[in-house]
Amino acid sequence: FLTQFPFAPGSSRIEKWTDGELVQTFEGLSVVTDVIVGSDGNLYAVQMSTGMGDTGWTPDSGSVVQVAPDGTITELASGLNFPYDIAEDWNGVLYVTVNAAYSEADSGAIITLTPEM
Repeated sequence: FLTQFPFAPGSSRIEKWTDGELVQTFEGLSVVTDVIVGSDGNLYAVQMSTGMGDTGWTPDSGSVVQVAPDGTITELASGLNFPYDIAEDWNGVLYVTVNAAYSEADSGAIITLTPEM
């Protein structure tokens, strides 16, 4: 859940549902824009920003985190400028878009992350 304005840090959450029932909730996340369950069974989440300041979203404050089945959150990459989407290839390499919003034209990029497995 992305939450609503004023997008307080730590107010986003991810819910896992099975057969129409809420099974688990992962809390303490900020401005989550995408999630993926990796081939290693862990959940990976993109946090676009730590929140909003007086002039809008806080730049260079995005991150990618790993959420273990027990709810433990581990930051894999930080200081990202407005990351938005995440994907995984067959080798477990994660791809994350950056500069996805509120950035200069033609500055969008894809970075790679290799989680420890």
